[in-house]
Amino acid sequence: MTRYTLLSAALLLAACDTPTAPRTPVAAEALSAQVIRNVHFERQTIAINDCNGEIIDVEAKFHLLTAVTFDGAGGYHVTIHNNISGQGTNQVTGAEYGISQEYNNEYTVGNGADEQTTVLHFDLIGKGSVANEVLQADFHITFTPDFGVSAYHDNFRIKCD
Repeated sequence: MTRYTLLSAALLLAACDTPTAPRTPVAAEALSAQVIRNVHFERQTIAINDCNGEIIDVEAKFHLLTAVTFDGAGGYHVTIHNNISGQGTNQVTGAEYGISQEYNNEYTVGNGADEQTTVLHFDLIGKGSVANEVLQADFHITFTPDFGVSAYHDNFRIKCD
């Protein structure tokens, strides 16, 4: 899915920095949050303008934050936040773009119902008369203790102008 090129690149690069040995989960006695990962880095990657099909070379700054909160009763809450900001150029046409993305993924496990909420906002704003792309996606699901689904929402939209 070309819409998630920057996100995929960020997660792939972050995965390369992850230790190969699994971490041992430690349950807290009381509610506590622990930041597992908070990194800033710069990368060169590509983005695809879904409005006109252009492939854009991108230089971007990434910020990835992952935190876990244990509830003291065997459950936990995970928050993943990723910001991307940068500039891009189509090497064929010379068109220039400003790029920003915000991605938030939260999920809770335990206490009867498990749930996940994901929100993505991606802006590819052309300088001049090239097509702009604004992509927004949000998703939510709640599972009952017997793995049934009690709530579901999925909304994906792209605006081109």
